[in-house]
Amino acid sequence: MKVAQAAFDAAPDREESYIWLGRRYGYLGQYRTAIEVFTAGLRKFPNSYRLLRFRGRHLARSRQFEAAIADYELGLAKMAGQPDSFEPNGIPNSLNLTTSTYRQNLHYYLGQTCFAIADYRRMFDHLEQSRKPLVELPFDDHELAVVFWQTIALKKQSRHAEADALLNRIPEPVRILENAAYYNALLVLTGSSDEREGTAGDNLSRFALGMRRAFEGDADGARAILEAIVADNASGYWPAEVALANASAEAP
Repeated sequence: MKVAQAAFDAAPDREESYIWLGRRYGYLGQYRTAIEVFTAGLRKFPNSYRLLRFRGRHLARSRQFEAAIADYELGLAKMAGQPDSFEPNGIPNSLNLTTSTYRQNLHYYLGQTCFAIADYRRMFDHLEQSRKPLVELPFDDHELAVVFWQTIALKKQSRHAEADALLNRIPEPVRILENAAYYNALLVLTGSSDEREGTAGDNLSRFALGMRRAFEGDADGARAILEAIVADNASGYWPAEVALANASAEAP
């Protein structure tokens, strides 16, 4: 953190300085401070879609979902008519290769965050928009994440046949660069793997199993899994929190 602060102090009039200082605070879980940094940056650079993209992400992590969505939408509006560009990785992958772009991520995180407000149609549509890469890359990481969240969006709208058809978009064998979390979670969500992988897996796979239980009509089973995820994470886990809240709101 001292290095990031020193870099900021050396160049306080650069947009990049605000971006990286805010991201560093985010890596430490200090989302409120990160948001303050991005907000200060936006006062200097009010047309920065990049600062809006990162502030939106940290607002979502702080459970300020409507504000996050507003930032993503404004970021996309600011990008209108501008060329896209690759977004620098916060944590380098094994090839030190940058794989996602700003427009792609604005659409993706806007879609994902729409899950929090139960706007499943808009969720699906923005995730679909994030499928338009700047350059075609030989990896399936983004596609796996999109299919996972789109499957949930469709099943929430009772569009089960369309959700099942999404799986045909996944190539076999999958080509994964950064991590297999979404692939494993997708297998759990769709029942393509043993459910024990969900109960013993990471938060995403456990969340997938909770959603699978809900879609199967096992409300109690879903609630138990989702509540356990939240209880096991000191800072909570917002998709599980949202799923629990939405289930309560939808209950007869």
